[in-house]
Amino acid sequence: MLREEPVFSFETDKGDQWTVSLTYYDYALPLDNAPNGLPVEIYNILLDRESGSNVMPPRIRNEIALRLADALLRHPNHILTYLCSTEPLPQRNRSIVPQRFRSRLFSNMFARYSAQHPAISVSEKILESGEGPNTLIAHFLYHNSLTTQMEMLAALIQEDK
Repeated sequence: MLREEPVFSFETDKGDQWTVSLTYYDYALPLDNAPNGLPVEIYNILLDRESGSNVMPPRIRNEIALRLADALLRHPNHILTYLCSTEPLPQRNRSIVPQRFRSRLFSNMFARYSAQHPAISVSEKILESGEGPNTLIAHFLYHNSLTTQMEMLAALIQEDK
């Protein structure tokens, strides 16, 4: 079990500092157990800038993707979620809302990782709700063995809209 909520810290060449933590989401959802017989556990991915204001370099995004995929491979009964923040970004494409920009970054980060590691059995699902600046975008990373449970979770979330 991963409940110790690990924290990964990163520092860029320009001195910007980031932390990534996984926090257990204590839910009461009727999901089937994982194929390995363990209960499905959901963890929120929290990405925080501790200092600096520079754009996160690709090296750091690749390291984050590597650490997240590693957590899923070590714990195939876990689903990781990332809710794209609506907080303004200092440097970004202003033609889209911040959460859409973050969603594209997260998807690109994961797609790059998947292309470099084609044998890894990790998938991504994206759910959206709302429109314009009120859009909520959530990413879910999960081991392919949890496809059925992920579909159940997606259906439950869609029902709550």
